[in-house]
Amino acid sequence: VCRQKEDADDAESDGTSDYLMWLSVDCDRVECDCCSPSCDENGGGGPGPAPSPTPRPGPTPPSGSPPSGSPPSGSPGDGICPGISDDDRIQEIFDELSEISDQDELNDLDTPQGKSIVWLVTEDEKQLCPGDDTLAQRYILSVLYYSTNGDDWTDCSQDASNCDRNGDPWLSSNSECEWGGVQCNMRGFVETIELDVNNLDGAIPTEMKDLEFLDILNFENNNLSGEIPEEFNDTLIRLRLNKNQLTGTIPGTLSSRLVALYLADNDLEGTIDDLLEGTKSLNRLELENNRLSGDIPTSLSELPSLKIARFNDNDFEGSMPDEVCNNPDQNIAILAVDCDKVACDCCTPAC
Repeated sequence: VCRQKEDADDAESDGTSDYLMWLSVDCDRVECDCCSPSCDENGGGGPGPAPSPTPRPGPTPPSGSPPSGSPPSGSPGDGICPGISDDDRIQEIFDELSEISDQDELNDLDTPQGKSIVWLVTEDEKQLCPGDDTLAQRYILSVLYYSTNGDDWTDCSQDASNCDRNGDPWLSSNSECEWGGVQCNMRGFVETIELDVNNLDGAIPTEMKDLEFLDILNFENNNLSGEIPEEFNDTLIRLRLNKNQLTGTIPGTLSSRLVALYLADNDLEGTIDDLLEGTKSLNRLELENNRLSGDIPTSLSELPSLKIARFNDNDFEGSMPDEVCNNPDQNIAILAVDCDKVACDCCTPAC
C-alpha cells in the first residue's frame, strides 16, 4: 500500500493518479510509514483513535491522500504551498485547526468540523497554506455553514445562483469577506456577520469565539437550537439571537464589551445574576418571552448606560430593587416586567 501511495504521489502532479482519498489508522495500534499525518515511532503523530473515515461523495478532486485519524490528505497536485509537500500542508493545517476545534470532531467526517476541513483542504479553490492569516476565520465560517445546515439557507447557500445580502454565496472561491452577510475590517478580518431571517437550523458552534475581531453577530429570527456558547470573543458589542429556539441558561461569560444583547423569544431559563455581573456596558437588554426566573438582581443598577431592559413574559418574581428605582445615575427609558409577578414602582410602562 505504501509503495502504491508513493507511486501515486509521483503521478499526482501529472493528474494521472487514481489516488486514495482516505487512509486512516490508529497509530497506537497500527504501524504506518506512509500515513499522513505520519505515525511517529511512539505510535503518536496525530490524534488518538477515531472512526476510520470513508470517501466523501460528490465533486471532489480526483486525488487525496490518507489522514492518520486526521484531515484529508493529498490536495490536487504536489507543492501547493512553497517548501512543503501536500501531505505536510494538510498535517500543518490540521495541527493549526486543532487549536480551535476538538481533534475528535476534526476526525469525524460527519461533524461540521470534519466537513469543514475536508472542504478547506480538498475542495476550496483558494487552497490556503498553513499559517495564512485568514485560514482560521475561513474554517470557522465553514463550520458555521455546516453547523446550521447552510445548504438549506434561504439566501446565500453554496449552490445559490445569487445572494441578496450584498455578497457572494458562502463557500465560494472568493474571499470570505465577500460572502453574503459578512463584513471585514480594513485588515481583512471578519467583524460583522448578519444572517437574520435566513433559515439557519442547528447549533451555534463554539468556534465562533475564535473570530478575534467580531463585533456584531446577528442570527435573529432563525431556527437555532441548543445552548448559547459559553463565550464569545471580547470584542463583541452587539449580539442578536432573539426569535430562535435556544435553550439552557444565559452564560455569564459573554463579552464584557456587550452594548446590546437580544435574547427575546427563545426558551432560556435560569437566573441572570452572572450575566449582569459580567456585562457592565449594556445599553439594551432584551430578555422577554423566555422562562427566566429568580429576582431582578441589584447589579442592574450598576449599568450606567442602560436605556432599555425588558424582563416581561418570564418567571421573574419579587420586586424591582430600590437601587434601580432610586438611582440618579441611570436614565432607563423602558423597564418592563410582568407586573403581576414583580412589584415595580419605576417601570415604564408603569405597573
